[in-house]
Amino acid sequence: MRALQAATLVLAATLAASGVAAAPVTVDPAFGYRIGDRIVAVSQVAVDPRARLDPESLPKVGRLHGWLSLDEVTVEPQREGLRVVRVFQVTASAPEPKLLYLPRVALHFRLDGRDLVEQLESLPVSISPLAPVTPVLRSGFGTLRPDRDVPLPRPEQALHRAARLAVVLVALALLWLGLRTLALRRRGYAPFTVASRKLRRMARGRRAGAPAQAVQAAYRVLHEAFNEVAGQAVFSAQRDRFIAEHPHLAAEAGGVRAFFDRSDALFFGGRARPGVGGAPFDNVKAGEAAGRGEIDWLAELAGRLAGRERQGGG
Repeated sequence: MRALQAATLVLAATLAASGVAAAPVTVDPAFGYRIGDRIVAVSQVAVDPRARLDPESLPKVGRLHGWLSLDEVTVEPQREGLRVVRVFQVTASAPEPKLLYLPRVALHFRLDGRDLVEQLESLPVSISPLAPVTPVLRSGFGTLRPDRDVPLPRPEQALHRAARLAVVLVALALLWLGLRTLALRRRGYAPFTVASRKLRRMARGRRAGAPAQAVQAAYRVLHEAFNEVAGQAVFSAQRDRFIAEHPHLAAEAGGVRAFFDRSDALFFGGRARPGVGGAPFDNVKAGEAAGRGEIDWLAELAGRLAGRERQGGG
């Protein structure tokens, strides 16, 4: 051990006496190069600015060996010396990862009649193969092979899942429709409630056209409410069955029967009363008054039916 330390000290003293120094070399990155890649090696040479570099000591551009070629050498003066940049190119593809060494360079300087030598260190870099030597097998990718094979498609499972999904969607749609209907009824969108609002608006304003036409339109509004509640068209012959099927409206049975009687008189003229029905009114002013009175009566009846509708939940 003492002999090795002594030899090291002797070598250092010899290099110092001869003016030889070693400058570090850096490359980034130091691994993973492939054929065609360029390797940029940078060295910072600490030397007296007055020293003159011998250009003949610079490395010559050209092919170094079968793996590397030197394409470019650049020397840049700096405050504390020189910056030497060498650009190498990889000229071959390695069948497997390979370690190469950038060559050592001795730069010669002349200062105050003395010769100085600055060495650029040799630096290892790794070369990677362009493609793997062993071909990729059809059964997998070696270490990249998935844990399990892709399952074969089973169309019957897809059909079963689609059928179950369709059933669920239909059930959700029916549930949504039921909840929406209930919410609308609770918020005042029940048939007689809607008819009552329409008829009150008709009674407040003068409708364009003949009074008979306005009355017919008002009767159709209330007919639509009866039809919507029953789920089918309701005629005068079915009024008693309608009342029996909707007992919460039984308190207004007299008004329901009167409505269908007046409707028959209006649309079919069977039991037309003066001023009400399909026959013309005696005069325009009397007709307008009778028409407004008939619409007022329909609005009152619809309002009472709407109240029974809300109380009975119908």
